[in-house]
Amino acid sequence: MKPQLIGKRNLGIGAVILTLLLVVFMSGSMLPSVHLTNLHNYRALQLAPIGLLIALPQLVLGSVVALFLYKKWVDARFVMAIGLFLISLACFSGTQITPQWHGDQFLTAQLLQAFGQPMAVVPILFLMTSVLDPSEGPYFSGTINTLRVFGSLIGGAVVGQLIVVRSRFHNEMLLDHASLVGNSLPQSATPTELGSVIAQQSLVLSIADAYLVLGIIALVLIPLALCMDFVPAPNLNKS
Repeated sequence: MKPQLIGKRNLGIGAVILTLLLVVFMSGSMLPSVHLTNLHNYRALQLAPIGLLIALPQLVLGSVVALFLYKKWVDARFVMAIGLFLISLACFSGTQITPQWHGDQFLTAQLLQAFGQPMAVVPILFLMTSVLDPSEGPYFSGTINTLRVFGSLIGGAVVGQLIVVRSRFHNEMLLDHASLVGNSLPQSATPTELGSVIAQQSLVLSIADAYLVLGIIALVLIPLALCMDFVPAPNLNKS
């Protein structure tokens, strides 16, 4: 590793964007998994198709975006901005989540993620590696892999804690509301039934909050991406 590389504008800004982007990517993996596992008892085999909605298109879309960046009239910063916007739309669509959501209801959010992720990741790697000297390549590889590991760990920890904190908040609010209106209902639910319903609603509301926070982060990254230095496409015809 060579931390001095972060001193370069595109590498410094790119490192921040990439780390936060890995946190935002939890919206396409961790949040659907938490919802479906806790509310509908999905197993790993049932969760796999939901993750594959994002993973499989990357095999094609990543190469398509890379080829697109070699066009002289393409600005990688704007491609990245569009990708971040699609990811934010995916997160905001997830804020509409309800306890009735199954795998099919995540289709829109996952497909938006599938298109947004390569449009965000490939341009950022293009902009970062284009300002490197060939001799700095091995150092960049170590740096970027460290950022990738830490970004994923931070993302899992932050999103997990956000769900716990917001779930506790919503649970207390719903319990207070239930105590206020419970006596006015002609037929009140049993404490066990009421507790189960409140726990489910609290979890769903906390997941919606997490989607909202991650969507806002993705939007905030757009102006940061546009602050990176422009890098023209390489001249492939040059001998």
